[in-house]
Amino acid sequence: MEKQFIFTNKYISILRENVENGIIDSYREDVFPYDESQLLILPKRSKPENLLDKMLAAETEFDRAVTLYSAYDDLTPLEASYAPFWDYLAHADLYPFVKRRWPKAFDEGVNSQQYILDHWFVTTRGLMRHSLSNLWWTVAMTRGEDGDLTLTDFIFDKREDLRLALGISTLFRHKPFNRGILRFMKDNPELFSEHSAAKERFIIQYFNRLGAIKQLAFMKEPFFIETLTELKPRIMAITSREDLF
Repeated sequence: MEKQFIFTNKYISILRENVENGIIDSYREDVFPYDESQLLILPKRSKPENLLDKMLAAETEFDRAVTLYSAYDDLTPLEASYAPFWDYLAHADLYPFVKRRWPKAFDEGVNSQQYILDHWFVTTRGLMRHSLSNLWWTVAMTRGEDGDLTLTDFIFDKREDLRLALGISTLFRHKPFNRGILRFMKDNPELFSEHSAAKERFIIQYFNRLGAIKQLAFMKEPFFIETLTELKPRIMAITSREDLF
């Protein structure tokens, strides 16, 4: 099998500075012209076979996410948080996929530099803004221990804003937190038939605040479901962001 490469940190800084300075024509190309002398071998990792073809063939965001996660399902949380890994994939192995999935970098009215930074680089805005790490982490933080993907499918069903909101939560890497919220939402569809964005924001902010006084990182999935069940009347009353706190 082929070796899995990543970019050097120095090279990523150069690429990012180029974009920030408006040097972005390389992102018009069908194959990104990166400097092969700036590659490092990722130890104990092999490049998955035919991953690009599988990603291009996947028809839905859910399918793409599961395909990517399955190719790297044994990444540790530390490895999956490593920016050079995702930035390399976005510029090299999976560049054609990223370019096709996020094709508006040079559309009229688009801030091309920010658009490229958001989708090709892991930035200070977090892993959930990156075109690939977003997919992997969403699966990792929602799949059941038995491999069940019911809640993963649920969050990919027209809930991009919820994915981003969960991704910036202080509790995002605590899987019971994510699964508890999603299970509650899936089991109570009538509660979110209207004003869902404001209600989702309230739920996430509520637990972020509760986490300041309670060790939520040790709580299991039922705790989050039971807490939300008790909050039902309050959630039902929310109609806009002004109702949050």
